[in-house]
Amino acid sequence: METKPILSICLPTFNRESQFAACLAELVNQTLALEDRGLVEIIVSNNASTDGTAAVARKFAGLYSGLRYNENAADLGPIENFLLLIKMARGSYFWLVGDDDLIKPGALKKILGILVKNPRPDLFYVNYEQKGSEGLKKINLPEDMFFESGREYVRYGLRHFSSNEWDVAKFTFITSLIIRKERWDAVAEKERFMKTAAPHAYVIFSFLPDRPLYLISEALALQNNAVYRDTDTIQAATLYKEWLKIFWFIGKQCGFRPAFARLVAWNCLVYKKERLKAAYPAVKKTLEFLEAALRKAFGQRAPLRKN
Repeated sequence: METKPILSICLPTFNRESQFAACLAELVNQTLALEDRGLVEIIVSNNASTDGTAAVARKFAGLYSGLRYNENAADLGPIENFLLLIKMARGSYFWLVGDDDLIKPGALKKILGILVKNPRPDLFYVNYEQKGSEGLKKINLPEDMFFESGREYVRYGLRHFSSNEWDVAKFTFITSLIIRKERWDAVAEKERFMKTAAPHAYVIFSFLPDRPLYLISEALALQNNAVYRDTDTIQAATLYKEWLKIFWFIGKQCGFRPAFARLVAWNCLVYKKERLKAAYPAVKKTLEFLEAALRKAFGQRAPLRKN
């Protein structure tokens, strides 16, 4: 009888042959080094790439029999490709890994050890660093942390996370998230989130308020961020608008809407205002008015630390 894996590593890819090859090589090599390879499966879904991605995937499938490869006949778009991988996953947990990101040496063994020792959480956050800023963890956690519920996590975050840390703590970066598949599948009407920029964040905070989660302090992944750059003002403005909606949704779900209103206002209208004004000159006066109102309400003290 075939053993069900604990973890399905799901790797969506589209026209990033060299980055995909580096990412997949690290995943396969770390899997082959495990004492029990049956704990893991790797699934690749090639979203109709026109470069050499298919050849790379087939090469590694020949090296590791636990790699399952899917090639879409046409480009489904990134969200549909993600959803296809989740549907294909057989593991108790799935981990969507961006094809431009990397997991650090030894990361997979550490993560599996944590999953085995901590069977209760429905979500595991994998701390990470950004390429070019190695040594700076995205969330400065003193140690691994377990929370009985998403509400407890949000309460802690509002007391301890900086504004920049909340950019990550809203769970939008897919490579940092390991999710219990059964819990994801149980969320009804997921389709209503699928036209947003980060549907997974909405699905997570649909089930997380009353469910346990675990934060891994050590940075075990490296974000490359090949597509989105914060200096791209038009794209940045579009994403910040979506992030505002996610913050508001988290506040609604977890019962901290007033606190999140402050966070949203400060994070998206004060710290990010220069990028928003550059992208949309028409909102300049509105943003300046809102900033003045915020400073009057809060003084010069930000509701959260900037860094």
